[in-house]
Amino acid sequence: MLPLYPLVRVATRTVRYHALMPTSAMRGTFLHGDRYTREKRPFWKQLLTEARYLVPFVFFPLGAAVICVTHTEEVEMTGRRRVVLVSKRLEAILGDSARDEVLAGRYGAVLPANSSLTKIVQKVVRRLTEANQINHNFSVFVVANSQANAFVTSGGTLVVFQGLFEILQTQDELAMIVAHELGHFLARHPAEEMTLSGVLMALRQLIYILFPLPYIETIEPISRFAFKLPRSRHLESEADFIALKLMARACFDPRCASTVLSKFGHAENEWFSTHPSSDHRAHMVSEWMPSAVQTYRSSKCPSQVNGFFSRFVKK
Repeated sequence: MLPLYPLVRVATRTVRYHALMPTSAMRGTFLHGDRYTREKRPFWKQLLTEARYLVPFVFFPLGAAVICVTHTEEVEMTGRRRVVLVSKRLEAILGDSARDEVLAGRYGAVLPANSSLTKIVQKVVRRLTEANQINHNFSVFVVANSQANAFVTSGGTLVVFQGLFEILQTQDELAMIVAHELGHFLARHPAEEMTLSGVLMALRQLIYILFPLPYIETIEPISRFAFKLPRSRHLESEADFIALKLMARACFDPRCASTVLSKFGHAENEWFSTHPSSDHRAHMVSEWMPSAVQTYRSSKCPSQVNGFFSRFVKK
């Protein structure tokens, strides 16, 4: 006959622990002598049952996959597919804000609309948009700034710095710069960059929550060199490709592209730059040039187009 005292002792403790512990807390535990210990379950079971794993490793990836599928767009002139989370309405709002900053003189005094330089840029824009059937009314501004630069906002505001006219010689060269900026707009590059910045910010916050370590601040420079700068260089190359197509269809000679790009001294070490190196851009343009020249010749472009200056009037 078995002694009853050990059995009664174990039964009493079992009842006491069951009374004190919730039913859910008893799951995954077993008795070791006088105490309960939690059973070690496989990681995949913890992944599917514990909240601390469900959010970052299950719900977040599933939500990201759904968003990627529903917000994937294709760049019409290149066929590249990408994810854009910024709506066109938000783009227009941000573009209006950027336009107001230009008019407020952030980049320099805005030249009058009837100035010779502004009229030249407007004619080039009009010719590019009409030949390529671009249905958008671009706002064109030339600012009194000595830098050789130009940019386009998400809302379609084209800003050309006066310093460009000191290094550009012909309308074809100006058309290369303008078509490059129109390429950014048509491919929605500003919205794509805003999407990437938002995604990287969300990932950084998630990592900060899961791994609150001292050296976690190194994620910012890592994300910049691993994602932002390579993406920016790729978008610049894509804008060059689109520019050649826009120029050729509008009877601007695309063969001037190499000359124009050589006038901008981008850093040779492109790993630290938002733009590809000059040699890289020249190499890529030379690969795309045969197709652009063929389009240019098939458009039956005259040697000189009436109504345009062959050279700029420097004032």
